[in-house]
Amino acid sequence: MQDIDTLDSANLHHSDILNNRVSCLIVDEKTGEVINKLFEPIKLDDSITLGGKFFKIFERSYNHISDKHIGKFLKIIGKYMQKDQTLMLSDPLTYELIKLRLRDITEFLGCNSSTTTRMMHNLYSVHAIFKIDGYLIVNPTFANKNRYFSTKYLKRMIEIDSGMFNYLPRKIKEQFHKIKKYVPTN
Repeated sequence: MQDIDTLDSANLHHSDILNNRVSCLIVDEKTGEVINKLFEPIKLDDSITLGGKFFKIFERSYNHISDKHIGKFLKIIGKYMQKDQTLMLSDPLTYELIKLRLRDITEFLGCNSSTTTRMMHNLYSVHAIFKIDGYLIVNPTFANKNRYFSTKYLKRMIEIDSGMFNYLPRKIKEQFHKIKKYVPTN
């Protein structure tokens, strides 16, 4: 049995089986004829690659977030954003991560609670931040801290912000197109 990576493209045949890909082929070594194909379902990986290994702010941030809120947004994500895009507060005694609350943001920015509420409402409305399962999660098409982004909440994010799909890497879009149920409807 030969692995698919060691074969020439001339030995591969197009598969009409939807949502599957050829993972391995059994090939006759003398003739090069494909004897059997093994298929595996196409699915999203555990993480996707978005940017480099440093903190990145994407153009979408400047285009969608208002000028009076962009500086505060950058301060918040610079202080509280974790590698999995969640906004978390670190307990100074135990170093455990705790869900970030509006009160914590208000104290950090040094403004009143109504200003924080208006700013967070603006960030929710432009989909820069999502509130999913009680966690504040930064949209990875606005800013990211890690090169890899978990796909755990990706489907729910695209349901909330269908415009996010246009900013995803080409490779991820292709995987979404192969799995028709994930493609957002506009």
